[in-house]
Amino acid sequence: MIYPNPTKGALGVDITGGDTEESIRLILYNGQGVMLYTTNATQGVNIIEMSPFPKGWYILRVATEMKIEEFKIIKQ
Repeated sequence: MIYPNPTKGALGVDITGGDTEESIRLILYNGQGVMLYTTNATQGVNIIEMSPFPKGWYILRVATEMKIEEFKIIKQ
């Protein structure tokens, strides 16, 4: 679950289920595909501070060893 979206500041990425030993990576890209932020994530809520980035749309990639999901994020 990704919230709030759209956001003006902090973005919560709530990771539940799956293998608790599995490596999870959060990668944020701008609309041009440039990687802006990357971090290791854990089960539960992970916070990405969006305040430093300009208004616009972004892609958040949540990657595990077995699966990749992408979400469109709007920064107001």
